[in-house]
Amino acid sequence: MKVLQGLEPASVFGFFEEICSIPHGSGNTRQISDYLVEFARKYARFAYEKGCLPVAPHLYFPQFLKESDVQERMAGIQFGLSLLKECREVWVFGEMMSTNGCGQ
Repeated sequence: MKVLQGLEPASVFGFFEEICSIPHGSGNTRQISDYLVEFARKYARFAYEKGCLPVAPHLYFPQFLKESDVQERMAGIQFGLSLLKECREVWVFGEMMSTNGCGQ
């Protein structure tokens, strides 16, 4: 049985419960990273199937930028914002956005 069952918004708490069920000790973030990458892939695929060009900087930039390096993380955010400026539409999936997501 899901611990957070019945809480609203249900989809947000569903994702929260899935992420919390992944073991993640200090420095052990690989499984969470893999989960989030798969989440982004799923929605990039959705956009592709709708005939759109998916722009998913969260999938691309981590391939060569280090999240742990503050300068590289900030560069990745700026690169993503530059890509966003070229988009005619922005699709947001989910019922709420993190404070980080608002800035990015």
